[in-house]
Amino acid sequence: MKKNKIIHYNKGLSLFKKLLEEKCEFGSVDHSYLKLNKGFSDQGNYFKLTLIFGFYLLAMACNQPVTAASAKNILTSKYAGIYSYGVNAEKERVVSITAFPETDTTVLFYIDLNVGAPSYNMGSLYGRVVIKNDTGTFYTKYDYEDNGCKWKFVFTNDNLSITTIDGQGDCGFGHAVFADGVFNKQLNKGEEYFENMEGKKVYFSKTMPEDYYKE
Repeated sequence: MKKNKIIHYNKGLSLFKKLLEEKCEFGSVDHSYLKLNKGFSDQGNYFKLTLIFGFYLLAMACNQPVTAASAKNILTSKYAGIYSYGVNAEKERVVSITAFPETDTTVLFYIDLNVGAPSYNMGSLYGRVVIKNDTGTFYTKYDYEDNGCKWKFVFTNDNLSITTIDGQGDCGFGHAVFADGVFNKQLNKGEEYFENMEGKKVYFSKTMPEDYYKE
């Protein structure tokens, strides 16, 4: 009987490890803290205790905000920073992209574009991209657009390349505004927020892209 309880206990830990990594989008979780000491685990109902303890940890972990300090320990932290092209909209196209590491496999980004003179048409977008081997694909679809918005992200050294793919460039921007290009990293430090086109500071750790567009 004791052996069976231990098996259920270990299965419970494996379940919560999977939930933390997949449902909470944690790339890799160190579960040494999940191991209860022998005195606690010998008290009887192993599986019930595991469920209670596991749900508590799951709720706590999923709601833990990622700050600039804690982001340094995330694998995608090497992509953090501000990437840009152009400085003067009177003379050229101007683009600024702020990248923030969310998990070991995802990066939050905010892109702000101005096509330059004479129209000065603009556009902006806040989103999330999954990164694998320095490459990722972003996709979204707005109800008012005919096609979707699909980009390929490639991080190389201190550059970020964005390319529209599959002809899906309806990203909600002004006329002739596009995201394609190679952007140089200007700041290596992790920025905790971006400032949108209305001048409002939006903190990555407090507002997810899906919540941003509900406001």
